[in-house]
Amino acid sequence: MSDSISINVRQVLDKNVFASPSAVVESEKFDSLCDQLQVKENTLLLAENAKNEIHQQRLDNLKKELDYLKETDWKYKPADTLIGL
Repeated sequence: MSDSISINVRQVLDKNVFASPSAVVESEKFDSLCDQLQVKENTLLLAENAKNEIHQQRLDNLKKELDYLKETDWKYKPADTLIGL
């Protein structure tokens, strides 16, 4: 773990040594913006997936209710005969 951290630090230092200070600041801003956009995109993707899963659960529950109504339909008189039609 510490080896990978030291390698990452070394890479950052190498980049910073050979870049002008304004380029480093711009690079950091760009990296920060990319990170923010990636977080936003991931959040939107997770929200969309959650929405789809919830919708699918609702459909499954409605199908179960419909199946139950079909199975127990014989127990009840049709509504038309109850209201006199």
